[in-house]
Amino acid sequence: MSVAAVVHHLLPDAEIGGSPCPPVDHNEMVRDVEKVFSAAETGRTGSEWQAVHAADLNLADIGDGRTPDLLVVDGGTLVEARKQRTRHLLPAQVVMVMEVTSRGNAVDELPHPGTLRSPLTTGSRYARSGIPHYLLVDRDPRVARVLLYADPDREQGTYGMLAGVWDFGQTVELPEPFGVEISTKLWEPWQI
Repeated sequence: MSVAAVVHHLLPDAEIGGSPCPPVDHNEMVRDVEKVFSAAETGRTGSEWQAVHAADLNLADIGDGRTPDLLVVDGGTLVEARKQRTRHLLPAQVVMVMEVTSRGNAVDELPHPGTLRSPLTTGSRYARSGIPHYLLVDRDPRVARVLLYADPDREQGTYGMLAGVWDFGQTVELPEPFGVEISTKLWEPWQI
């Protein structure tokens, strides 16, 4: 019996779906950042930051769960999580989350550029969870920027400061505690 027949037998009226995978250029932006952190890890001693993609982030304290495009954690945290075969990471283990907008998630991640809503003034699941830094790559053709938010206010669910803004094509200089530079020379907004 085929898998489809088994599923139909068990769930005759079920509609099975999922989120589509992001396009290659979206994934390459994430990979660019991951490579920068990997290179920095090789050149540093002590507590290194490691970038992890496709990891489950448990936001149970606010009734949510996410798989951000990229998480940045302390290397020791990853070693311990691997030893324990941890299914997901908790906000307290994450120092930065990165999201890349696409047509399908732009409403979730960042409001229309003409509004005053932003993670500085409007509830953010990452701020409510206390994640110290939120790197947002906004691919909307009207914006085409990278924004770094910091200083989360858990009660308000907002970030207290915009720590950096870079247009696509500029080099993103993440401040300490990261101290890395990310080229956005090849980054493009999504196609209209």
